[in-house]
Amino acid sequence: MTEPNALSTLHTEYARVRRLGPDGLSADQARSLSYFVRELQLRDAQPGEAQIPDAIIRWLQNVFALEDFIARLNRMPRENRRLPANSISDEEKTLTAFVRAQRRAFAGARLCTYQERRLAAIEGFSFHLRDDVWISRFREYRDFITENGRVPRLRSHEDKEHSLAAWAAKQRLAYRRGRLSRERMLDLSGSGFWTWGR
Repeated sequence: MTEPNALSTLHTEYARVRRLGPDGLSADQARSLSYFVRELQLRDAQPGEAQIPDAIIRWLQNVFALEDFIARLNRMPRENRRLPANSISDEEKTLTAFVRAQRRAFAGARLCTYQERRLAAIEGFSFHLRDDVWISRFREYRDFITENGRVPRLRSHEDKEHSLAAWAAKQRLAYRRGRLSRERMLDLSGSGFWTWGR
């Protein structure tokens, strides 16, 4: 028997909430339920059926477009300002803007629980992208030391090793300039393999 994924778990939970009826629901539950119901309506709609456009439907259509993009390209949409202007498709630009808007809405507590969990069910989506990237680099740095018995060298001709050494140098520079968060400072200091250098 396969484990239920985050999306099927979310839908099962809100199917139960829907059966409870509107009495006794919190404002967040009622709002979340409206997103759930609209998602079911959109998924069950026959091609060509007229839909009344509203904010919930537009939001869900963006979610579906994001999932479709990830399924086709096996990655999240991204923005690279170093590429020539026409290198990134309009679809990718639109989806990148949508993802960025969802992260801002989350930070501003403007998403209901269903929206938060629906986005979190999308493979590769994160509300805290920078933190996730930092944690990933931290783990890669740790794993390099474990595998090689030494820290990565900045003068290495191997790209991955050079990249990890550059990441470590940036952490030390941020620390010296007082720009490294206390949480990251504690993570590094408590790791058992990190040194701050001179």
